[in-house]
Amino acid sequence: MTIPIMLEITCGLLFLLNKVFLFFGKRSGWWFNLPAAIIGLSIFLSHEPQLWAIAILQMFGIIVSIRGLVAPKNRNKTFEQSLLIIAFILIGIVSYFTYKPDVSPIDIVAASAFTIGSVLLGYETSTRMTLGWACYLVGHCGAAYLGFLQHTPYLAYFQIASIFVSIIAIEKTIILGSIKR
Repeated sequence: MTIPIMLEITCGLLFLLNKVFLFFGKRSGWWFNLPAAIIGLSIFLSHEPQLWAIAILQMFGIIVSIRGLVAPKNRNKTFEQSLLIIAFILIGIVSYFTYKPDVSPIDIVAASAFTIGSVLLGYETSTRMTLGWACYLVGHCGAAYLGFLQHTPYLAYFQIASIFVSIIAIEKTIILGSIKR
């Protein structure tokens, strides 16, 4: 087994563990996201080094993971809203600068969905968490498809597993949201 394949498997497993822990409401899930995002970023840059703009979105995901780990229970609403606005601005800039024939719109949509989903999962409300998981679902679908296209099948398989976690999490947050009302 080669080092790139071991990194791909490690990255996929860590991202999957991140989703499972977040699904169960464990903040420690963000710890799995940090090394996975760093490994994923290095894999991504080794395959597509010219796509620096999408790499910026992945770096923003690292920052959001750190926020998920250290954010107190009583969050500053202005900071949270600013983070979401920054995510949308970054997505707009990235979409503008990376829209070229060699960049798939699926790349942009998947990276954007993960960015917005990570921000939304940091909220405690069921509506925003449901939207966060829905963004993750879109991102995982796109990432699985791209994983097979870019010949990283192990990463694609873990993305498929994360699709199922996202679907179950969406159902869970919808049911819990309707119970709380």
